[in-house]
Amino acid sequence: MPATALAPHDFAALDANRNGSLEQAECEADPILAQAFGSFDANGDRRLSREEFARYLPGPGDAIAD
Repeated sequence: MPATALAPHDFAALDANRNGSLEQAECEADPILAQAFGSFDANGDRRLSREEFARYLPGPGDAIAD
């Protein structure tokens, strides 16, 4: 699989607006995270903090850069 086909699993790469949290639209770059977004949003604020994102564990072979 080419490197460009892997979804970014790093918080900084997904945080496109650099506000320190991830919104649903930003998570669309990672289809698995986007689909499960609500289950990681523990406080229901429709944003993922770094702590909430830390619960997201990429699958085998996926890159982790952050």
